[in-house]
Amino acid sequence: MSSYTELIQNNSEGIFIISKNDCPLCEKLKGLFDTIEVEYKTYLYQQENEINDTLPFKEQMKQETNGTKFPFCYFNGKYVGGYKEIHQNLMTGKLQEQLSDIGIEYEDDF
Repeated sequence: MSSYTELIQNNSEGIFIISKNDCPLCEKLKGLFDTIEVEYKTYLYQQENEINDTLPFKEQMKQETNGTKFPFCYFNGKYVGGYKEIHQNLMTGKLQEQLSDIGIEYEDDF
């Protein structure tokens, strides 16, 4: 398994979501992007893939993002939040600006 840093670098274009199994908020976030018909890539984090090295994947991810729970969502390689933040940004119109900044347009009349 690649390191957290490599994973983000390799998925630094567009929308990228790190999710895990049995995560209702992960499903809600994917559903949100499906609803506004915006493409995204996902990576499924699995505890059993964790390598016991100096800085395990999940710990590094939490440190670098200050995020506390799945999903972890990135726009062009920058952490933007989890479901609550993205949903809030959708409601306020900020999401459209954020996506426009990375070249993704969507209709907001969903």
